Amino acid sequence: MDDVIHNRSRNRKQERRPPPAPFDERQGQQRERQQHQQSQKKKNKSSKDDNDDRLSESLRELCASSRLRLVESASGTLRRRRVMRDLGAMLSAWSESLLDLAPPHGADRGDTRAPDDDVDDATNTVTTTTTTKTKTTTKTTTTIGEAPAGATTKMTASRNTTGAAAAAAADDDAGPPPPPALLSFGSYRLGVHAPDADVDCLVLAPPHCTRDDFFGGWVERLGKMMVDGGRISGLHPVARQVWPEGEAWAANHGLYANVLGFLGGVNWAILVCWVCERNPNESPSRLLQIFFRTFANWKWPDPVSLSKQQNNPPVGVQLFPTWDPVKNYRDSKHVMPIITPCYPPMNSSYNVGEPQLRRIRDELLRASKLCDYIMNDKSSSSCSCWDALFKGNDFFKQHANYLQVEIIGSNEDEFRSWFGLCESRMRLLILGLESPVDGVQAYPYAKFFHRQEKKDVEGGNDAENIKYVTSHFVGVRFAHTAKRVDLGPLVMDFLQVVNSFEGRSSGMDLTMHIVTKKDLPSYVFADSN
Repeated sequence: MDDVIHNRSRNRKQERRPPPAPFDERQGQQRERQQHQQSQKKKNKSSKDDNDDRLSESLRELCASSRLRLVESASGTLRRRRVMRDLGAMLSAWSESLLDLAPPHGADRGDTRAPDDDVDDATNTVTTTTTTKTKTTTKTTTTIGEAPAGATTKMTASRNTTGAAAAAAADDDAGPPPPPALLSFGSYRLGVHAPDADVDCLVLAPPHCTRDDFFGGWVERLGKMMVDGGRISGLHPVARQVWPEGEAWAANHGLYANVLGFLGGVNWAILVCWVCERNPNESPSRLLQIFFRTFANWKWPDPVSLSKQQNNPPVGVQLFPTWDPVKNYRDSKHVMPIITPCYPPMNSSYNVGEPQLRRIRDELLRASKLCDYIMNDKSSSSCSCWDALFKGNDFFKQHANYLQVEIIGSNEDEFRSWFGLCESRMRLLILGLESPVDGVQAYPYAKFFHRQEKKDVEGGNDAENIKYVTSHFVGVRFAHTAKRVDLGPLVMDFLQVVNSFEGRSSGMDLTMHIVTKKDLPSYVFADSN
């Protein structure tokens, strides 16, 4: 009886089941589901692309605004290009004017090198000139040997003849010497410079132009010129936008200063190019999000490299030491290696220490969270959130105690020399404050606050009663278990270096003291805002 009831119940369940669909009908239903899924994906992708375009456009508008000034105006571009053309014409005229005074081509002009130049006749002299809107500085570099195949323009333009071969080549060459070449490089060459950025130029001088000629007549002429704008393409348009955005963010958050152990322009450029190279089809806003997310979670000291490291030199190039943390003990101690993409590969961020890396990582993490919020928020108000990414930071609200360093000079000339020394040695102070044994952590801030104050003297004119003061702040955190900490031994190395400065005069002074958050001077908050 039980078996009969069970069979009847099973038969009723089978009767309620719909008959199986024919094979063709099942295929049609499957195709419909796939088409619906594909349509939904396209709709979602279209919505995502529209949101990315909207956010990218708002980001471009912010970068072009007068507050950030990351994008140069069209008039500035024309002025800068015009000045570069004028510089090239002046170089050619200057070079031709030297031909009348020069000995016959290929003849001996004597040794014009400085006494301490330990360079043989195979040396090719290259003179580099950096011009800005307000100043002109020059420096010289030398390249030795034959330029490798596939090298950049500034390499292949240099002279490659040596010794007797040079004389033979000079005798065989009956024509006039080549004109000088003016080549730009750096952020200007890639078109990622700000309106007030420097223009870095490489001058390749012909054989008849000596160092004395260059640093004499040409530099005097160049000092009378000013550069004020320009753009040369050479980098992907999206990367050209993300690069200055990353630099502006770093500068506004006190993370942009190679001399203080943070990252400089080359370092940030390599990081941005690393992201753009691996995400070539993403929008600028999405790239910025990927940039912050990637390096906020990067497993340092794993190196960042744009290409496979080339340890062997190209043909015609001499062997140089390369970055190798396995064979070189000093390289193995680098905490944030960012490797240069050309030979010889070197760590461009060897200055970075643990305190600087900690601050960079903390700020990258905050920026990553803010970018995720902006990109995931579909409302129109998300566009205005870009401003929060670039505006001043809250460094002076993050710590209870700060070490305030005051660099003081009695007049402008003395202050310039004294400040340069103290600034170049500030990394010693920051690294000295980092002491796990004493329970002290340092949080440096890559900005200086300059001001002028009146001296505590009577009489004299206004210029004589002014002293120049620059303040620098380092956040200091103490372990909860630390009862009493003496910072004197931690800053001793820094003090010994600056106090031994031979050019120090009575008008140069330096003071250090701990200040609490509530007692910070008002000008630091003006910078934060």
